[in-house]
Amino acid sequence: MVSPIVSSEIFSIILAVVALILSSSVVFILIWEHKTLLKGRPFIHFILNIASCDAITALTYAWGFPKTGSFTCKVQGFLSIFFSRASWLWTDILISQLYYFVLYKELYLNMPAMHAVVWIISLILQFIPMVYVDYGTWDDTDDVVNNQLCFYNSRGNDIQGVNIIRYAYFFILTISLFYIFIVVCLISCRAFRSSRSGTLIGRDDLWKKMIWYPLGLFIAWVPNVIYNWYTASFLKDDLELPKNYYVIDNVLTACNR
Repeated sequence: MVSPIVSSEIFSIILAVVALILSSSVVFILIWEHKTLLKGRPFIHFILNIASCDAITALTYAWGFPKTGSFTCKVQGFLSIFFSRASWLWTDILISQLYYFVLYKELYLNMPAMHAVVWIISLILQFIPMVYVDYGTWDDTDDVVNNQLCFYNSRGNDIQGVNIIRYAYFFILTISLFYIFIVVCLISCRAFRSSRSGTLIGRDDLWKKMIWYPLGLFIAWVPNVIYNWYTASFLKDDLELPKNYYVIDNVLTACNR
């Protein structure tokens, strides 16, 4: 009989492969038809950037659960963290630009400026943790079975350092999700007021389509964020992880894709 942990690992890999196929298809279609789909449509550029980041993240998850201490594990941790965070930032840009467009019918930043903002912030947040930790697994001892997708490496016994960096990762995600929630509410309220007054928000069909992307990220990541904050509070009172932690965490992490 397959154990729950193995089942969660299989589920994670299958879901990652499905996400890889879907996000890669979006990237391929947008690049193949770039003259038709991308020219003069900045919001489609945002979707392309988000889909590209998601495709790379899904690819790293599709590798499965590399051996602790291996180069593959370190690469998985580095790339999955970098591109998942970049995906959040592009989603923040998307929702910000959408709200600004709803208000003023124009964008507040051009595309080169937005690329600079996302990638510079991503690189800074990626390399600051390397002062304290590496990328890989919590414990890179070869005789420890890896039951999680690779994340951060404790550099020996500095588990506290991994916890701090891990909390910082989810703190940034929490802020991003909270920001998305607030802006989505603002857009929805403005749409409601416009409909009651008989006026239309500029390109009414645009915001209705675009708003699904940040909502999708919100729905996918919120359960994982809640569970990780629960784990953090749990560890304050107990040195042991919550029951079935690896199974639940693998399933929730897989759903992020």
